[in-house]
Amino acid sequence: MKKLLLIFLMLLVINAKVSAEEATLSPKVIEGTDYIMGTLMSPYCPGRLLKDCPSGQAFELKDKISARLQSGETTQAVVDDLINTFGDEIRAA
Repeated sequence: MKKLLLIFLMLLVINAKVSAEEATLSPKVIEGTDYIMGTLMSPYCPGRLLKDCPSGQAFELKDKISARLQSGETTQAVVDDLINTFGDEIRAA
């Protein structure tokens, strides 16, 4: 029971962090980030979309993607770079 409570609290903290970050992002950055997270598989969690991967490495990659989009890179440029870095297997079916 304590483990479930701890997991629940961790998820609340993560969700609060994401919500606070999204509040400062432009709609274009949010749209691009959502697109990338929902169309690419995680290189760290086999069989999961990037948006569903709970690993620390995935959170770092998500932050990097968001930062790249905030700096003005296009969504397609970021996607192309991720595919070049991690290979074609990160494309979702």
